[in-house]
Amino acid sequence: MNEIVSISLILVSFIIIIGFLSNYQFKRTGFPGILLLILLGFLFGPIMKIVKLEDITSLTPYLADLAMIFILFDGGLVMNLKVSLRETPRAILITVIHLVLCTVAVTFFMMGIGIEPVYGALFGIMISGNSAAVLIPLVRSIKVSEETVSLITLESTLNNVFQVVSFLAIVELITVGQLDILAATQDIAASFSIGGVIGFIFGFFWLHILLKLKRESFSSMLTIAIVFIAYYMTEYLGGSGALCALLFGIVLGNEKSIFQIINRDIKEMVFNQYMRHFESELAFLIRTFFFVYIGLSINISSTIVIGYGVILSIILLAMRAIATYFSTIRSSLESERNIITVAMSRGLSEAVLSVMLLNYGIPHSTLFQDIAFIVIILTNIMCTIGIYKFTHKNQNKKVKEKKIGTFSFY
Repeated sequence: MNEIVSISLILVSFIIIIGFLSNYQFKRTGFPGILLLILLGFLFGPIMKIVKLEDITSLTPYLADLAMIFILFDGGLVMNLKVSLRETPRAILITVIHLVLCTVAVTFFMMGIGIEPVYGALFGIMISGNSAAVLIPLVRSIKVSEETVSLITLESTLNNVFQVVSFLAIVELITVGQLDILAATQDIAASFSIGGVIGFIFGFFWLHILLKLKRESFSSMLTIAIVFIAYYMTEYLGGSGALCALLFGIVLGNEKSIFQIINRDIKEMVFNQYMRHFESELAFLIRTFFFVYIGLSINISSTIVIGYGVILSIILLAMRAIATYFSTIRSSLESERNIITVAMSRGLSEAVLSVMLLNYGIPHSTLFQDIAFIVIILTNIMCTIGIYKFTHKNQNKKVKEKKIGTFSFY
């Protein structure tokens, strides 16, 4: 028993070290370290069998919630309130277009390999959501406009609601034999409303509490506890816990704007740099293990499944490009359209939904799960390499334009 504990702690320590090094090498080279962590999980799991996925499957719901709460809260802290409000309609637009296009395209592909349309649509919805846990840390670490960061952050949060509600609606159609579109629409509206309202109210309330507690020890830990309470209260009431955590972070991160709105003058920051640093450290820890878990989850059952995953990943990229184009026409985001296009990584939500298929006893569940894992790893590769490439391309272009603009013949 002691030997197992020792090996587990050594593995944990090793993962943290690799997580630090991957973050360090990103700062030096600009290449995201996500792939290194996923590869590490793949090495520990499917290849070396040091960690078996079935041994940690019970941890999936906890890891999913932890990753969602910390990463979204951390992402909200650095988002500009005014920019976020301005980009919300566009985020909803790209979310809807992206989900519809991906679902239709995947449905036709699955019909081509002999899968019934309703099951093809279910699988299309299942792999149509972007992973906030992957994208938020990634876009925060590159040099892009606030509008792009806000759009990708909001979209990756909102599409989780659309994805899950649509997924459950199709499951109901399969199991019960009827589809209640009105009920699904009401669920989406209620999820957004409840999550947004609770997130803002808790954030606003907690700002005032921190005015009195900011000099107290462990107030940072207390803030994390309040975020958890807000998240699970929202989920219990049928709202989007992800949106709640994001709004909570946005309110705390924009305390000056919030206090200006209510005409209250503050002499120093309530959510100070120490609190931000502490929360960022926790987010780093959870994020590191999340990416390793994705690597552990990779399941390659056959070369045919790999082929399906490759084709579907290319289809998803094409649909993403179309959705991005129509969502950014005549906007300031046109110059960063390529970065928004490749911001399409899939993650833990797809893995969780694939497990739900098995629990519901849906036909083709095993095939869907195997393909989903291939799509997860390929879209993460496409996303990280694509963002790395286009970010450097845009930076070089700006440097070149700056040189040309300042050049003088006189």
